[in-house]
Amino acid sequence: MDFGAHEWQPEDDSPDFVVPMVKAVAKGNVERGGAICGSGAEACVTAFKIGEVRAPLITDTFSAHQGVEDDDMNVICLGARVNGF
Repeated sequence: MDFGAHEWQPEDDSPDFVVPMVKAVAKGNVERGGAICGSGAEACVTAFKIGEVRAPLITDTFSAHQGVEDDDMNVICLGARVNGF
């Protein structure tokens, strides 16, 4: 499922897209999700406000792998302006 955004709009705010995605994960409509904002912090905080998801801010490939394998992470939060991968 694609929850947007499909093109850049200056008035967009990441919770407009993160909240519906996280709710879909929490309800079991999708198995996993991904949220991206400038730093990743807002996406992560927004995801945790919804509850019933495990949505850490990931900054490296090791943490991404371990988050899924060991911590049952079901939402990945990334910073578009800060991640190097």
